Amino acid sequence: MTTTAEEKRAEERGESCRAKAAQISAAARHLFMGNGYRCTSMDQIAHLADVSKTTLYAYFPSKEALFLAMIEAEKLRLGLQIPEEIPEGPIDVRGLLSGIARVLTNLMTDQSLMGLFRTVLAESGQSPELGRAIWDAGPKRFSNRIAVLLERLSEAGYLKVDDPSLAASRFLALVRGDWHLHTLMDCQFVPDKALLNQHADQAVDWFLQHYR
Repeated sequence: MTTTAEEKRAEERGESCRAKAAQISAAARHLFMGNGYRCTSMDQIAHLADVSKTTLYAYFPSKEALFLAMIEAEKLRLGLQIPEEIPEGPIDVRGLLSGIARVLTNLMTDQSLMGLFRTVLAESGQSPELGRAIWDAGPKRFSNRIAVLLERLSEAGYLKVDDPSLAASRFLALVRGDWHLHTLMDCQFVPDKALLNQHADQAVDWFLQHYR
């Protein structure tokens, strides 16, 4: 298929926009991690990113939106995908849930992402709206999506789930273990990946013992 000049220009514009957004995000991360959320201004971000405030607000309408976008980018980097619909045909439920559990444990013990969450924790007293926004975009969304998935698996006869929200909460608690808290409290802690995956698989096994 031949690419038209207009399509090529559109592709170039798209690449330019992504590069500009990445440039702004890099500047914001540096300032957030160094100064904290509350002490970082949009003026400072624009200056460090070498963009005008008009350009900055064209990409991110607020400081909170910029921070949330950074969290979303980290989740994409770590490959977090929780399906709400189950695939057609026979399903390896243990394999499906273990895959999700492994990604979640990697996310919960990733020092880069946890650095952003430490910023939120440090600022939550002065900026409670940020804490609520991160809760809604992160843990609450994870739990809701897992609840929907568990409900679908139950409807298809793979699980026996009476309360999907409670089941999702239990699933996340099992997967989280002490790894998440250890990573949050020790910025130099790096878990052994083999042990982390083993923990994720065992968490799924314990979960299935109750809900299968």
